[in-house]
Amino acid sequence: MAAILTVTGVARRRPVRIGCVGIRVRALAITDEDKLVVIRRERAGRSTYRVFPGGGVQQADDDEVSALKRELEEEIAGVATVCQLVYSIDRPSNPGEMERENFYVCRLHSFSPSGGSGSEWKHADLDNRYFVESIDLDEVSLRASGLLPGDLVEMLVASNDPFALPAINV
Repeated sequence: MAAILTVTGVARRRPVRIGCVGIRVRALAITDEDKLVVIRRERAGRSTYRVFPGGGVQQADDDEVSALKRELEEEIAGVATVCQLVYSIDRPSNPGEMERENFYVCRLHSFSPSGGSGSEWKHADLDNRYFVESIDLDEVSLRASGLLPGDLVEMLVASNDPFALPAINV
């Protein structure tokens, strides 16, 4: 099943890289039951943590929304409506390079707890494991989840409604 993303605004055109900045997109994927769908990561030598589903923008993607559409399909077999960009962070990636991650609030209509069609699901690796989970949006659950980035978790805790987070421009 293909992920269908519609935007309640203008599609964001973008290059894959801005200067030395790689672009990644992530979804605050909220189910109709008001659960947040995340990816739990278990990597050898590292504490368990969780991330928002998403990944890198590729040359074949028309814009950030189409990249998010592809990533949701690959990671969680997701079907969602994208609402708005609410958070962006620039951070070092490879030596001498920066990476920008843009986070969009989405209403997730369906997903698969067993994952999607991406390479992370096709090649089992006991030292680098992925699990699709849904967590409650209450303060205790969010803070205890190990969800990254922490600043965005604090924004979610403070908002009480992810769909009320203000839209941003980057």
